[in-house]
Amino acid sequence: MLEEIFAEPMAEVDPSFFVRLHQSWVSPLDKDRKKYAAIVFPTAKEDAKFYQKYPTI
Repeated sequence: MLEEIFAEPMAEVDPSFFVRLHQSWVSPLDKDRKKYAAIVFPTAKEDAKFYQKYPTI
């Protein structure tokens, strides 16, 4: 319910926040992840940049 309440204001600040939040349990170090080029963002390059800036998310 909180996500619904905050969806519009959050989208103004960071449109992909809730997508990343839902995928935050996936680690870029996970060996099973190798079959995916990117977890959250459209490209692996964008994913890598994000995980360098926010390694614990």
